[in-house]
Amino acid sequence: MNNSPRQTPLPASPPATLPEETPRRTRRVIVRRASAEEEAAPRQRSGGGGCARVVIALALIAAALIAVLILSTQITLGGLASGLTTLLAPGPAQITVVPSQTIVNSIQPMGQLVSISVQLAKADIEVSISQGLLGASSFSTSHVAQGTIEAGIDLTRLSVSDVAYDAASGTYTVTLPPAQLTGCHVDYIRQYAYSGTILPVDRDQARQLAEYTAVIEFRDDALESGILNRAEEQARLVFANLVGALTGRKTEIVFNRAVQLPLPPSCEPDPPGNWSYDPATQTWTQPE
Repeated sequence: MNNSPRQTPLPASPPATLPEETPRRTRRVIVRRASAEEEAAPRQRSGGGGCARVVIALALIAAALIAVLILSTQITLGGLASGLTTLLAPGPAQITVVPSQTIVNSIQPMGQLVSISVQLAKADIEVSISQGLLGASSFSTSHVAQGTIEAGIDLTRLSVSDVAYDAASGTYTVTLPPAQLTGCHVDYIRQYAYSGTILPVDRDQARQLAEYTAVIEFRDDALESGILNRAEEQARLVFANLVGALTGRKTEIVFNRAVQLPLPPSCEPDPPGNWSYDPATQTWTQPE
């Protein structure tokens, strides 16, 4: 007898069935190739922003360097201009003057005692020249001039009869010619403040007229200021001391007012070129 436990048969299992398949969800990816313009746009935006940042950074660095340089060396605008001038013109100017032969025009003996000299200056001597068709070549320029007017005694007019001695009083009397202008000169003249046409013109004509005007006005101003009286005072003092020192006698100096002396050529120059002056209209004219 079989004592093994009785096995209870398992119930028959239903046939195995597969679970229903769950429908799969599909995902579609659409790949679209960007156009050339769309590809370039981001790069341009990115590149432009980068360049701007680089420029700003460089500008800030340059500004900082300039600020440090100004604070450390205290550079002014004048110093910057001077430095620029030094950079453009590093060395001194070199000037070459070629001398020419000296020609002696004339020799004239002088017997004048120049007892006084006056220095004069005049600015804003304006010369306006109207010329050309409808004044197309008209121009004007201003001048500044400095000159010297001299006065004294012409000793060539002295003679033995001009010296007299009074034995009773022990006095020498010397009669001198009156004082006169001995020289009128323009030492310096410069043109400035040009205005008018851009056509080529002869500005030296204006300078010559300005120089002539300066000589005449210097002469008249010196005469009005009493240059001849002061010249006679100086001459009286010089001759009285000279004769007194030579003779040991009292000396008197008198002037012969009856003598009329002409002006020297330098004090009465001829108008430049063939220009002529009309006092009524106060204009210069030149015949064609």
